[in-house]
Amino acid sequence: MTTPAQLRRVVLRSPRFFFYSAERNLKPKLSFLGTFMKREDITKLLLTNAHTIVSRGGKHMSAISLLQNLGIEGEALSELLAKQPRLLTDSEEKVIESLKQAEDLGFKKGSKMFATALRSILGLGKENLNRRRQCLFSLGFSENQISDLCRKQPSILSLREERLKCAIDFIVNIVGLPLTDLVKYPKLIEYSVKTRMIPRYRVMEALKSMHVQAPRKRRASSVQFFTLPEKRFLEKYVYSNAESSTLLLDIYHGRKESWKGDH
Repeated sequence: MTTPAQLRRVVLRSPRFFFYSAERNLKPKLSFLGTFMKREDITKLLLTNAHTIVSRGGKHMSAISLLQNLGIEGEALSELLAKQPRLLTDSEEKVIESLKQAEDLGFKKGSKMFATALRSILGLGKENLNRRRQCLFSLGFSENQISDLCRKQPSILSLREERLKCAIDFIVNIVGLPLTDLVKYPKLIEYSVKTRMIPRYRVMEALKSMHVQAPRKRRASSVQFFTLPEKRFLEKYVYSNAESSTLLLDIYHGRKESWKGDH
């Protein structure tokens, strides 16, 4: 953590961090974490949850020892602590419960995907986890499809039921993609319906009205429409249509609802 901007971010997020003695508290704890974590991961931890650093040092030791005994070591441990620092402060019971849930979902202990799954379900609890799975089942996914979804994109489990329903309803009933495509491309479920899916869908429908896309490629194009980074999406589907780029950009930003063929 070396830039003024990073220091300001820590001050705003965790102002009490700077109340502690650098020599007696902060330096020893950062040094201890440095034996298990990469420097860039410690920086991420400071920028998001600096207050976890100043918890009891003994708690840090016991938390890391527990994770190592459960098979999470090396780079996977470093990345996990950076992205889920509450592992340093949560009770042993909560951590063990979350680890068991990750294993029950089929993730291999110690793998990177295991760490990713753990980040998603940590503190979720068995009841909430079952509710997420039941929500997916009620939306039409089979048990096998739900297991595939969770293995490919475990972060889906951290989404609230309302958001799951909204995203899947839009993708299936408005865009027209089948559930099997969502199992292949589960990241689609996590995209914001309001800020990503709807604007791109408006452009897709406008291009179809202009007969720019071939109907036989509709499904493949639909997936690509939503997965491309924004810059690449705009370059490929908006700016590349020289005659209609201004209109398409207005449709994308919601300044014009649809293409009416009179431009």
